[in-house]
Amino acid sequence: MNPLAPKTSIMLNPWKHQLSPDDLLALIDFIIGSHLETHVAHNDDKLDWFQFMTSKDLAKRLYVGYQKKPPRDYHDLGQTYLYGKRSGQQAKNYDKAEEQGLDGEIWTRLEKSRKRRDKRSRPTLMQFLLDQRCDALKNVVIVDIDKFSGRDKIMRRINKYGTFQEAYMSLTEEEKRKIKRHEAFKSPLFDVVAMFKSELDKWLSLSPNLHFMCKVFPVFKASWGGRDKLQYRVVRLKPIHLNYTEALSAYIGDNNRFSLRNDYLAEISL
Repeated sequence: MNPLAPKTSIMLNPWKHQLSPDDLLALIDFIIGSHLETHVAHNDDKLDWFQFMTSKDLAKRLYVGYQKKPPRDYHDLGQTYLYGKRSGQQAKNYDKAEEQGLDGEIWTRLEKSRKRRDKRSRPTLMQFLLDQRCDALKNVVIVDIDKFSGRDKIMRRINKYGTFQEAYMSLTEEEKRKIKRHEAFKSPLFDVVAMFKSELDKWLSLSPNLHFMCKVFPVFKASWGGRDKLQYRVVRLKPIHLNYTEALSAYIGDNNRFSLRNDYLAEISL
């Protein structure tokens, strides 16, 4: 932290360093004193598949609706596919096992970055954690191409280009509309939004106080007139004490170094 700088930037990877939400908040408090004035400028959403399909197999099924250009096969190795530029909402799927140096393993990761350049659109950290994250992996579809016939034009194009995205972009507008109405697109191989929200819920459950607030937060918003943006309102809550030992034992065991904070819900500004 530079005391002469107008702001402090913190980049954290909760998955890599196995940080619970409580760990994350405590770490930010340690660095800058309080997480209540912290805003989220950039975040990555991710999903992993183990021993199922390679990044090349995923590229044959992956559609990113907001991208207007074909994906880029990084170094033409069939391991990393980039959709869009890093400066925007880039999506990518890549061989995570190769990155981690795990020979003989199949570990594919789908990742989407979101950068909020407009400072006014950046949520506070507490708003971000309490949000339902319905925008996570939005417009990303894993098409169930097995539902297409081998004689379909889209399959011939996939075999030609190697990715669903480029094959789709090579079609006429009428053909694209037909693909969007096809069962392969309407009932994708995976519901990535549901999968992400399930994984997020598991992570939040490591911190029961925050997990509880995440469940009731939508009710609070609805009770305040249904407005998405509320100003000049502060919610003050007394700490919520829950019996969490058994719930967390499967994740952290009986290690005393793990302790839950009970003060971060004392003040949430919306």
